[in-house]
Amino acid sequence: MYAVHRTGVKRLAYRGERGWVMASSTLLAYISGVALLIAVVSVIALHFGEKSMTPIRDAVSHYVHTPLGVLYYVQVVATGISALTLLVALRVQGEAHSRNGYIALGLYGVARLVIALFPADPKGAPITDRGRVHLFLAIITFAAVPTMTLPAVRPAPKPRPTQKSAIWAALKSAHAIAAHPTVVRHAP
Repeated sequence: MYAVHRTGVKRLAYRGERGWVMASSTLLAYISGVALLIAVVSVIALHFGEKSMTPIRDAVSHYVHTPLGVLYYVQVVATGISALTLLVALRVQGEAHSRNGYIALGLYGVARLVIALFPADPKGAPITDRGRVHLFLAIITFAAVPTMTLPAVRPAPKPRPTQKSAIWAALKSAHAIAAHPTVVRHAP
């Protein structure tokens, strides 16, 4: 439920123990930023503190099986809280944003929170149902990021495309796909 404060600022209102409580979009954005900062600090501490793994070679999800694995849980919960709080802040703000961006941001936040309940399988171990759920949630997470960020970017006006520029764009896209292949490993 939304309410307009006497200053004219649109705020999110909810019923608390002592009556109606209001949270401004600015406060929600600050909460989102603090949660994101907690996530960044924990993943950096995880990478520097865990010497048996490297972020270049190992997936962040596998860090959960290390002595500092609790930092992985802190990071995923914090990013989920950050995304969902940002979603509410944007809705309270009242400006028009992409509906697909809102949906993707919500899916990202929920997937990050739920992924904490389904840790990745250890490296080299057979894939379990818990690991499959983790992979599914990771796919949602990775697919949501470009979906929620692309609507926010407004491209500069471009000149009318020609056949030559379309062919050039197709070649660049093919090069990008070829240069960054995705490898999926399956357990034997």
